[in-house]
Amino acid sequence: MKRGVKGKVRFVAGKLSSCNSVVNFPEYQGGLDLRQGQLETPFLEITSDFTFECGMGMIHGYVKVVDDTDNVDLKAVRAQVAAFRPRAGAGGCCGK
Repeated sequence: MKRGVKGKVRFVAGKLSSCNSVVNFPEYQGGLDLRQGQLETPFLEITSDFTFECGMGMIHGYVKVVDDTDNVDLKAVRAQVAAFRPRAGAGGCCGK
């Protein structure tokens, strides 16, 4: 996503379960309940990289924020995303 531009995150809900139906955005102190049809965040002030995770913090994702989406070094972004490690205590789905 581009720094300094308001943006939304939208999910396509497929096979929902109790493990993946709630998505929290810790840096924004908010979340979505996909089972309730909440598939899109409101516009967010995009200032830095941010994360999202299931309600138990077991399933997680990372959003990389860049200054210029037209001239981004995709190799560098992929390496940074690959190096992401979830917060302590996060692990496999539902305790597995």
